[in-house]
Amino acid sequence: MLKGGRPNAIRDCRMRMPMFDEIKISGQSLALASDAEVSALEATLGCSFPPGYGEFVTTFGEGEINWLVRVFPPWRILDGGDGLENFVQWRQRINEYWFWEGIDKQHAIQSIMLGDTANGDQLCFHPDEPTAIHVLPRDRDCAMFVGSSIMELIRWLLASGELIEVEDKALVFRPFDSRHQ
Repeated sequence: MLKGGRPNAIRDCRMRMPMFDEIKISGQSLALASDAEVSALEATLGCSFPPGYGEFVTTFGEGEINWLVRVFPPWRILDGGDGLENFVQWRQRINEYWFWEGIDKQHAIQSIMLGDTANGDQLCFHPDEPTAIHVLPRDRDCAMFVGSSIMELIRWLLASGELIEVEDKALVFRPFDSRHQ
């Protein structure tokens, strides 16, 4: 069992979740994460990721939804020569430029960034609470709880109107691979 209480069997026996069926793929070939990469990410960081994360990055990979929302694959979360460069840099940046209310600063610094928006909003969760995804908005001083799963996060960002105005409600995923750009 991984830290955070999620049995390995849940991750290893993933089946396609109907909630992702509404996302259509447009564009080039997918840059998919493997189950092994998701497992290694969770082992390296010592926690489970939010529900739907593993399936999302193994089904869609790296890219963006409606040109606005990016859920990072394992290599974007870790990166760097020692495997933790992006992870450590994000925590340092959050500590240095902290201005949000609505979430404890130390709680946020201990969090893991799992994506962002094209507007610069940061999407994160605390390792002890993988079912509590928050956004640290670029243009607001109040952190917001946005869902307990990857699909709830995506729906909230695209439908709430709180941070992003979206005219086309159809969910379109456009893949890219940051490792080759």
